[in-house]
Amino acid sequence: MENTGEIRKMETDYLAYLIIDKIVGEYFDSINNLEEHIENLEERATRTSDDTYIEEIQKTKKYLLFVKKAILPLKDNLLLISRQESFFQTGEIKPFLQDLIENLNHAVTQVEHYREWLSSVMEVNLSVLSYQLNKVMKVLAMISAIFIPLSFIAGIYGMNFENMPELSTSFGYFIVLGIMFLVASVMIVFFKIRKWF
Repeated sequence: MENTGEIRKMETDYLAYLIIDKIVGEYFDSINNLEEHIENLEERATRTSDDTYIEEIQKTKKYLLFVKKAILPLKDNLLLISRQESFFQTGEIKPFLQDLIENLNHAVTQVEHYREWLSSVMEVNLSVLSYQLNKVMKVLAMISAIFIPLSFIAGIYGMNFENMPELSTSFGYFIVLGIMFLVASVMIVFFKIRKWF
């Protein structure tokens, strides 16, 4: 067979470069595939209150950290190799290695960017959850505020004293209920005017 292929014409260091280039390409594919997943997480950030959502973000961040830990030693080794002239059989391969190092730097930057992006997505989700919780707490506080005076009125008339003037009237029960309803209505109107709900 004739040695007509590009790889066969080059030295073994070119073959080593091609193998490393393929590995770097796989890293980029893994990182780029995450972009769509992170965009999906971002879209769900304001609508999701599911417990598994934060876990999903954390898993993605851990995966990105795993990729970064895999890239950094390769980058360091390539820097070391590029400084050692004796490694190269020809000087032609050095620019290719510089390209690989730049690509790995870009990959690390992209990983860091995605991790920051995920952190901001998580903050948005936590802000939404906090806002929803505040709304619930506000409603519960207003319900408590309405029922405190009603409980006070019911407590006074539940003391069973004999000398309470309203106990002897035939409409005393309905009068007290009316007062309680009036107090609750006034408080609800007051809350509405203040735009508390």
